[in-house]
Amino acid sequence: MFKAFKGYLLLLILVSVWCAKSNAQHTYNLNNNPKLDLYQDSLVILSEATFAAKDNLTRFEKNAQFVKNWLQH
Repeated sequence: MFKAFKGYLLLLILVSVWCAKSNAQHTYNLNNNPKLDLYQDSLVILSEATFAAKDNLTRFEKNAQFVKNWLQH
């Protein structure tokens, strides 16, 4: 009986430590919405310009701009 309780207690401690550690890893800045929206809007505009391009050279250039902007942010 005591061994079973000891096992459950150990499991409870391990789960508690894991939850506390995983919660401590949260490093998101939740106040970046305007900045994120600005980047997203510029990527949407470039994406639409890529699909609306009439020739392959223009599509390639717009796609290169899209990738460059995406990797910068």
